[in-house]
Amino acid sequence: MLFRSAASEATEARALAQAQERSAAAFAKGPQTDAALEMQRLGLIANPADLQPTTGTKILSAIAGPRAEERAIKANQRRVGEIARQDMGLPVEESLAGKGAFDRAEAAAAAPYNEVRSIPRIDATPESVAALEALRPSESIIGSKLLRNRADKLIDEAVVKLQSGMSGENLLDNIRSLRQKASKIYQNDNASPEQIDMANVYRGMAKTLEQAIDNGITDPDLLRRFQSARTQLAKIHDYRDATNFNTGIVDAAKIAKITAGDNSQIGRAHV
Repeated sequence: MLFRSAASEATEARALAQAQERSAAAFAKGPQTDAALEMQRLGLIANPADLQPTTGTKILSAIAGPRAEERAIKANQRRVGEIARQDMGLPVEESLAGKGAFDRAEAAAAAPYNEVRSIPRIDATPESVAALEALRPSESIIGSKLLRNRADKLIDEAVVKLQSGMSGENLLDNIRSLRQKASKIYQNDNASPEQIDMANVYRGMAKTLEQAIDNGITDPDLLRRFQSARTQLAKIHDYRDATNFNTGIVDAAKIAKITAGDNSQIGRAHV
């Protein structure tokens, strides 16, 4: 019809406005919905209202109530544990209580590291030094003086040693020490923001020294195997840091905190 009545135009205008409101609301909820869909893909239980926020799903969520939420939390804990075991190459029934399972997973992945230990000398590259320098806390941040002083001393020492040349064994020992220091802080539920920042510095230094090893390996096959092992060990370290050794429960929230901004360092449980 070429001509429409004023009433029909008003009805269409209202319908368009309502559609735009729904679209805006859906856009605002987008990140939450995307996260819920990712949870569903991994076999985790998400709130139905987050998957498709219609009146029907909201009613179902309300009917389910707190008990259903508690059951979902327990089911998700089990599923995250299953994903962690699969990512680490562990049997699905293996307990994560205690450090034994993580030690076994690390030992299975670390074979190329033994070959790297035999490299007599690895020299610094400008990229490695620049990466260490980039870890220095900003002087513009109020209250960061103590953190900056501690970090500067460590970074100064690392730059001097790296520029003097380090053996593969020495580099790996330092990487392990730095990761252990970071891990101890990440596993502390009462760690302060400043302590977490320091843990991030430790972790960043470890990653930079690993990159220095990459630059010093001349055998392409060893480089490929070392990088693959490093990725696997990084996943294992992150799962270790996010696990309560008393209960064997992997804390997904801790995984998110540890790997924030570094999605490559965790497996399928990075949601």
